[in-house]
Amino acid sequence: MRRLVAERAHSAREGVKIAAELIETYGYCSSRTYHIVDKDEAWCLAVPKGFRCVAKRIQDDEIYFIPNHFVIHQIDFNDPDHYYASKDIDSFAVSHGWIKEDEEFDFAKAYQENEVKPVNYYRSLDAWKKLADIDLKEKDMRVDTFHPNRKYGIEDVKALLRSHGERSISDSTHGNTVSPHHLARPFSICNQDTIESLIFVFHEDIHLLKMYRAFPKPCLSPYIPWYPLSLNQIPEGYEWNSYTDNHFHFDSAVLKYHPESAWHIFKLVQTLCDVNYPVTKDFIHQSVRFIEKQWDQDVLSLEESFKDDYRLLQDFTISHAKEALTWANDMIASFMDDQKRKELMHQ
Repeated sequence: MRRLVAERAHSAREGVKIAAELIETYGYCSSRTYHIVDKDEAWCLAVPKGFRCVAKRIQDDEIYFIPNHFVIHQIDFNDPDHYYASKDIDSFAVSHGWIKEDEEFDFAKAYQENEVKPVNYYRSLDAWKKLADIDLKEKDMRVDTFHPNRKYGIEDVKALLRSHGERSISDSTHGNTVSPHHLARPFSICNQDTIESLIFVFHEDIHLLKMYRAFPKPCLSPYIPWYPLSLNQIPEGYEWNSYTDNHFHFDSAVLKYHPESAWHIFKLVQTLCDVNYPVTKDFIHQSVRFIEKQWDQDVLSLEESFKDDYRLLQDFTISHAKEALTWANDMIASFMDDQKRKELMHQ
């Protein structure tokens, strides 16, 4: 689905139309929410199992959050500029007894089980407290957007994606006496199952679209700035699979530790950090802040001087991806050698 939409669509709105036509023609085998976004519009596309879907446009002045749970409720069928719905989305639900004919149509209520999974509730609890100081009522998942009184930026998103529910009911830090990644509950936004974190920043010039990439856990890794649409090659070490789809034909060899693999190098950093988390966390957090501040200045300098030479964007991405690997290897060495850690702390 993702690849077909990316290959065919010229805008987010067109992407929603393409996805809906595919779903309604061929069906979908599970439940999923897609986000289809360009520099002008952002759409949330909710897909239950079957041949139907709904979509909602997120407004320019809204903050939006979704915790792996359908959050689209009311649909305005007379507002195609902001909503899309398969033509029988409501009557199909009524015919199966998922919603009563005389009540207002509620997509999430009709098309997903009423029981809220604790992992989704805890992440919502954490997010909305941080984003808008909203305290969700008992397993109330109806909040999906918020009109803030200020602009939110990259640092706000980073803080949210790195959150362990600090100082809230979903706090998984346990006083920083153990790693928050080792405990199953509460289930915060950054948790033991997080394997990659991405932030996208759109631009009028599509080549200047930025991707900030941290993996596996963003709380123990810097967000590396990439200009992905300028690349004609993936930075060395960051390749994972070929472009061919092996989602349903999985090769277990990719799970084996590969010392030349960027993902495995960053994973080793975090494994070593988690072993002695109370001692190592402050050092690694300080190092992450330092290198990200450097990279922020690099991005600013690049974009101020950029004159349509897209090779500069590729060179920038490759060099910073390489620098991130150097950082990771330095972290590994510091966990093995107290002297190395002292040297890095004074740089």
